[in-house]
Amino acid sequence: MPHPLSLMSDRPSRNPAVWLGPLLTVAGVATYPTVLARFAAVRDVPWVSVPAVVLGVAVSLYGAIRSFERGVGVGRRVLAVALTLAAGALAARFLYDTLVASYRLPEPTAETIELRDAPDFTLRASTGGVLRLSDLRGRPVLLLFFRGAWSPYCRSELSDVQSELPRLRKRGVLVLAISVDPLETCRRVAERLGLDFPVLSDPEGRVVAAYGLLHRGGGPGGSDVARPAAIFVAPDGRIAWSAMTRNWRVRLRADRIVETIDRLGSAAAEREPGETTP
Repeated sequence: MPHPLSLMSDRPSRNPAVWLGPLLTVAGVATYPTVLARFAAVRDVPWVSVPAVVLGVAVSLYGAIRSFERGVGVGRRVLAVALTLAAGALAARFLYDTLVASYRLPEPTAETIELRDAPDFTLRASTGGVLRLSDLRGRPVLLLFFRGAWSPYCRSELSDVQSELPRLRKRGVLVLAISVDPLETCRRVAERLGLDFPVLSDPEGRVVAAYGLLHRGGGPGGSDVARPAAIFVAPDGRIAWSAMTRNWRVRLRADRIVETIDRLGSAAAEREPGETTP
């Protein structure tokens, strides 16, 4: 009767793809939030993680095929197939979430897109106390609606805006981030990311809904969250510009926001005295 170990290959080291493939797949998925937080460009195209995940599955498949060569034990064949299936399932979920599910966003209400007075609100801030939008009349304000601190895409966006905060402040722009997160969560994410602008808590989603940005059932456990958006409120309290993404993975980068604000300022300066925006 053959020894049980004879069912295993006596040359396991000659098929490293069995282990290397799944490891590449796991690494591509696991490191994505870290890469995302450091490099805002991967929000648009995850050019690091997707190739790593696809390569990992390909290597896993190659290892599984090689495990059926003559002389390889049944146990190692079963292990190779199991690891390949696991890597494939992980990759499929990652690619689906990244390239398919991210496009499932509700359309913003028509009022959000039109130029109009910004709805007033009073919300508690991560910096302490409450903040009322109408009290900021006379200053340009950038409102950043984000899904929640649980989202790596949102944390990346907040960090990206923080990196451009000196340029925004130089232009007199006050940045306010808004989500349905509880106040304590807002405080934690502001501290964790080193944000020097307030994160406002709208736990009931009333302000989010007033701006037409409520994404019902879009959060963890089917909770309601904000649809990602950047809204620029002019000093007179009117919405001068808004950016509505159709993909919650893709956000307008902070340097583009600064450029847009500069263009808005140039256009306003070129208008004749007394001329109003239609």
